[in-house]
Amino acid sequence: MKKPSLFVVDTDKEFQTLINSLCPPDKMEVRFYSSAMEIFSLLKKEKPVVMFLCLDISDLNDFVMHDLLKKANVDYSVPVCITYSQQSEKDLKKYEKLKYKAEGYCKKPVSKKELERILKKYLEMPAKEMDIPEVDELNEDDFSDENIDRLVRGELVDVDATADKKEDSTDEMRNSSASGILAETEDELMVEKETDRRVNKDLEVQVVSLESQNEFLRTENKKLADTLKRLKVDIEKKSEEYQQLQSELEQKIEVMEALNKEKINLTQKTTEQRGQIQQLEEEKSTLQRQVNEIYNQLTDKERELVAKNHDFEVDLKRKVDEVLQETEDRLLLDYKQREEQLNYEVDQLKKEIERLTDKTSQLESEREELKRREDSLNRTISTLAEEKVILSEKLDLFKKKLEELTELLH
Repeated sequence: MKKPSLFVVDTDKEFQTLINSLCPPDKMEVRFYSSAMEIFSLLKKEKPVVMFLCLDISDLNDFVMHDLLKKANVDYSVPVCITYSQQSEKDLKKYEKLKYKAEGYCKKPVSKKELERILKKYLEMPAKEMDIPEVDELNEDDFSDENIDRLVRGELVDVDATADKKEDSTDEMRNSSASGILAETEDELMVEKETDRRVNKDLEVQVVSLESQNEFLRTENKKLADTLKRLKVDIEKKSEEYQQLQSELEQKIEVMEALNKEKINLTQKTTEQRGQIQQLEEEKSTLQRQVNEIYNQLTDKERELVAKNHDFEVDLKRKVDEVLQETEDRLLLDYKQREEQLNYEVDQLKKEIERLTDKTSQLESEREELKRREDSLNRTISTLAEEKVILSEKLDLFKKKLEELTELLH
């Protein structure tokens, strides 16, 4: 035997736990749904004993959906219990406008005892079924000419009353058969009318349901149209922002390209200046070597000059001493003997002295010439030193410019 089912459209976990505790799985099947739209199509196939519909859920889970459910269920008369909280209590005023009302209401939070009472109330409520009368079995005598004539004349006979006299006479049996046929015909007409009424009601329910769905779809289409308009406006805004960002990005790209070109130019200039610096360093080292060579040559010349002067003075002193000593010796030895020759020798000596004096003056001239060369070399050295200072200043200035260019590159 199939277990009775209970539909609960409520996302409240506490309420779901309470329902599960009161409905044993072996005796009742409880189904939980998050939207009333999910059970709308199921109601055409299944018949739950009761439905709980929560007003706290949005998206058509309100009295409008309840109205649709009641219209779809009108032939089955499935009881509906509306659950609501303090937040949705004010929405109960909308219920007064509906044609179909719910069978009960349950305000949350609800106690276990109260919910058990509500469930017992609905489970004990008998469901309304369609009453289809049973049709008696027909006989061939029911359609005799006499019974049909009597039926046309309006002489209706109770079927049960004539059934007891069926054995007495054939006329009474025919009358009772005609009355039974008439009653059966009336019952069939009533059943057909009831069936037509139910079919019409079903069609009306379907029409109302379709109209409600159509209204819902119109509302949704309107919402979608509004959403589409907002999306179009947002897209236009985003497009403008995107174009603005794209233009800014293009400008930044142009600036970056210009900076890259400038960086390449600066790199080339830096490379060229580094080459120039290297060339100047090489020239500086060459000039430094030349200055060192000239300074070494000058030092050698000074040493040679000092050595020559010293040798000359020593030789001169030695020669003078020798000559004087020899002269003195000769004069002392030959003073008497060579007194006559003394004047001659004195003259010779004077000539020799003059010659030596000339030679001394010549040596002095050579010494002055060497001094002039030394002065010229000193001036050359000072000039080279000044040029060295100028080159050092230029080198320092170039290094500063190079550092500035390096900072700009970074």
